[in-house]
Amino acid sequence: MPDFSIHADYDKDGRISFSTREYQSRNTGTGAVVIPNIDVESRRLPNRVSNGAAPVLDWKNRSLVRGENEVSNIIIKKSAGTRFPANCNLVLKVVGKSRKKVRLYSSRGQRIIPMVGFSETLFSVPNFTNQITFKIQVHTLTGSPSTNTVSTTLTNDQLLRLELLCVVGANVQVADTSLLSVSPLIFMDNNAVVERLYICEIPEIQNIDQGNTPAIRDITNAFRSIRGVRLVKVPISTSLGDSWLQDQFQVGYCHKPRSIERVVLHLPRMRSNVVVVNNTPNLSTFVTEHFPSTNLGLFQEFWERNVANYVDANGRSQSLSFSQSYEVMSLLVKFWNLWSKLIRLDFDILHPPSDNTMLLSGIMNTIRENLKEILKNENLSEAREQLERYYTAIRDELNSRGADDINYSDDQRSFYTGLSADLTVRYNQVRDIVVLQHPNQISITTQRMGVITLSTEEANRLDAKIYALHDSTNYGGNLEVTPPIAGAPLGKIVLGSADRMDSELFGFLMSQGKQPILNINTSWLDVAHVDELVTFVSDPRSNGAKHAAFYASPKIAMDILTKAYTLYIQGLPNGHPHEIGRPLTIGTMRRMDAGNHPVTRLFRGKYWWHHHPEGALNPIEPPKLYLRMVEYFSYFVRYQSGEGRDRYYPAALNAHELLYFGSITNEWIADNFITNLVEQLSLETPDVELIPIPVLFDRVVQRENPDTEEVEPNFDDDSTTAFTPDMINMQIINGHLLIPKPHGPRMKTADAITVLRQVMDTKYHGKLNRRYFVSRRLHKTEVWMKSPLNPGTTQSELRQIAKQFRDGFPDNTLDEIQDLIFNANRRDFDRNDNLRSGWRKLTIPENTIGLFEAYTQIVAESLHLTVHWVDSWFYHVRLGGIHCGTNVIRRPQVRRSTYWWRVHT
Repeated sequence: MPDFSIHADYDKDGRISFSTREYQSRNTGTGAVVIPNIDVESRRLPNRVSNGAAPVLDWKNRSLVRGENEVSNIIIKKSAGTRFPANCNLVLKVVGKSRKKVRLYSSRGQRIIPMVGFSETLFSVPNFTNQITFKIQVHTLTGSPSTNTVSTTLTNDQLLRLELLCVVGANVQVADTSLLSVSPLIFMDNNAVVERLYICEIPEIQNIDQGNTPAIRDITNAFRSIRGVRLVKVPISTSLGDSWLQDQFQVGYCHKPRSIERVVLHLPRMRSNVVVVNNTPNLSTFVTEHFPSTNLGLFQEFWERNVANYVDANGRSQSLSFSQSYEVMSLLVKFWNLWSKLIRLDFDILHPPSDNTMLLSGIMNTIRENLKEILKNENLSEAREQLERYYTAIRDELNSRGADDINYSDDQRSFYTGLSADLTVRYNQVRDIVVLQHPNQISITTQRMGVITLSTEEANRLDAKIYALHDSTNYGGNLEVTPPIAGAPLGKIVLGSADRMDSELFGFLMSQGKQPILNINTSWLDVAHVDELVTFVSDPRSNGAKHAAFYASPKIAMDILTKAYTLYIQGLPNGHPHEIGRPLTIGTMRRMDAGNHPVTRLFRGKYWWHHHPEGALNPIEPPKLYLRMVEYFSYFVRYQSGEGRDRYYPAALNAHELLYFGSITNEWIADNFITNLVEQLSLETPDVELIPIPVLFDRVVQRENPDTEEVEPNFDDDSTTAFTPDMINMQIINGHLLIPKPHGPRMKTADAITVLRQVMDTKYHGKLNRRYFVSRRLHKTEVWMKSPLNPGTTQSELRQIAKQFRDGFPDNTLDEIQDLIFNANRRDFDRNDNLRSGWRKLTIPENTIGLFEAYTQIVAESLHLTVHWVDSWFYHVRLGGIHCGTNVIRRPQVRRSTYWWRVHT
């Protein structure tokens, strides 16, 4: 050994032995291991959620807290007989990207301040007799945005190099070197044991479906049979109305020999719920206040970064923080939305490609040429420079057509005048917000920061990256983990459309290095989250050896609907109107309850939600498939678009209508996106069984393919979301599945068996019998309802419910149906046949089998998983499901064979 040597747990057996074998491995492989000290050792994780100040993370303390598991020992030893050279100053130098995040402490836990005046991280080592012990910690993770611009001579970002220097005047000699590795953050798959489930409590603000009480009650009921897991409810005083827990954070773990620290990765999500209105607060304060505790750290650095520099109204230079950038992004979205409006008016309404009757003016031709360059480069400064000219030209032409008495009818003139007025409102909103001060400066007027000014170069750069910073692909619902598979013993991280993600977040995930990235295409989905398409499960009786991937299958869903519809048609009397090939527009004919094989409608007792507050960037509206039906059933289905108060519309539709209005989109999705997904999963997750689950997607605007001349969905200009509650979006808890209730079509037992036998693999046919259905309560039709059902109607609510579920009782009169429902739910109705206050879970005694539910329960139980159906309609109309609205704390499963330093991918 040299005269001075650095000793640590290089052989990773949990102790420093000073053995030759241990010391000789100091500069090989990963060296010794450190884990980030970002927890709060003195605080237990609270069992309840309450408001309060965010705890101070341990690394911010002046001295070490007793019992710090994250701190590692470093011992500098002097060989026997060695004397300090004359005037020698021993210095410990730290090299690596995370060097600024390293802290050194004495053996008693007192912090040692780095040497001042050096750009490097240097610590002075005092004279000692035989050896001196230090404690070392880091307070960051590999790939942090705070370190990703730091240069280093090390090729592995996880590594830190310690150099013990002997400094004599200007002469520097390296006495010894060694390596440390910062533990990567490992994410757990769904097979890891769950200790806690979190869900937000959202009370009813308005009628019908504003609150998530049904989901909470269904989950609470499920927990009667889920042992050893704590259900934690986040009150609205803490959640502030935001319900998307899965999106806000992701839990992983770091470990070193004999020490594990779970880490909450606080994801860069500032959106509150689905609808964006200004700067509404969300669950971010819950994450920072609730979680930091013993061995549960918080990684907050994606929130602590700055994204640009600007000059404030007083001429002072400022940094634009990540949280501040959200408002700027929202304002820039309004700016580009105005451009989109101008483009649509120009190319689709005023001068469509088929319109050869009008020659464009010289100014319009010039603007269009400029427009091509602007859109090609997405250049904010050039777009702002051209905005007034383009707006004025479009507005003037709209006004001209609105005043033209010769070429246009009264309705056409009114149409153009209305478009002009709407365009002017939008322009006036944007005109004074984003201003080109002169060719080299752009100012943006914000509410929180006042007027901020950027150079055009900085503004263009910010505009180019700010949308990725706040894209929905950065949220937790877009990160899944496969079970251990060949080539990935710690599983693979599954992301959706990673090319859209914040590049720093994607780089961070890549930098962990021990879980390969599997990137699947989710760009065709509105929210674009991977948990809408696939989830991974494991057979609890296989000891982690048998795995499966459930994936969303519109093909299976369409097959079930088609077989049910075909059977229904076969049972109709000759000449029945339903034998024609298109849905009937007569209201009474919208039920498929005739003949020998009736099929109930989907979504009975449910309502679509229209939520469009003033100024909202992305309002919630009923599905596009429903809106297409509005056009088709114009006399029986009413709909009012635009801003204003919330509106609700009955969601029920029959299988034929769904096939008629949704088949083109769903068949295309099945043949293209899902086929590609299955091929990718087959290749990337070998030995994982792929199991389709019925999910139908919303209709997409259609176009004619110029090559095939066939009608197909236009995914270039449109996207979709699950039309039926997405059963893939389930939460998996220790062999139990919390699955969104699909509210799908139902049939008599014998008919359900006939349909499912044609769709399901023969290995499942043994469960297709009445005894199985009854044992699983699949013959029970249950629905959550709350008074008032339909504000303004004079009919009793019992009567309304009887009408909504009439197609489940084809042999009964409406009065008889009303009596049957009342007798099955006597406690839920008052003397006036109205529902008593609060949410009520009603049993509808129609004795039918849910086709989607039966299919899914059978395939899930083939893997010995226990199914619990949860009413997720609150989340569904907001483009999510149970997985989106909950989150879990899992227990790491660390085995010697899968210690991360032994894993090679």
